[in-house]
Amino acid sequence: HAMTAQTISLVKTKFAECGIRIIDGGALDSTTISEKRLIDNHYYAIANKASLSKPQDLNPPSAKREEFARVFGLRWEEAVGRGLVYNAMDGCAKLGIDGTQMDAIWAHAKAGGKVVKFGGG
Repeated sequence: HAMTAQTISLVKTKFAECGIRIIDGGALDSTTISEKRLIDNHYYAIANKASLSKPQDLNPPSAKREEFARVFGLRWEEAVGRGLVYNAMDGCAKLGIDGTQMDAIWAHAKAGGKVVKFGGG
């Protein structure tokens, strides 16, 4: 893990060398980060689509809808209508997994060519 006394010291030294002054510090536990959705709010543009928006509220470009149909064998509208697509948070809840497990599943799907990105991020 990178969060060690040695790493903290290195970062403080490098910051000081660059004229960056640390005025406060602290720790955040995973429960607080999750409950307050700190990552989602920080990375809002990406998180809005991946974690906060519902699939039925998305409007992918036509080229991405066509790609979705090629990759998954059914149209985006049909998949949404049949309740087969979820945002990341709802997908985790549906599968009974956490974000780390979802990341592993995502990586496997991506390696198998079963991911369609509708936008950046």
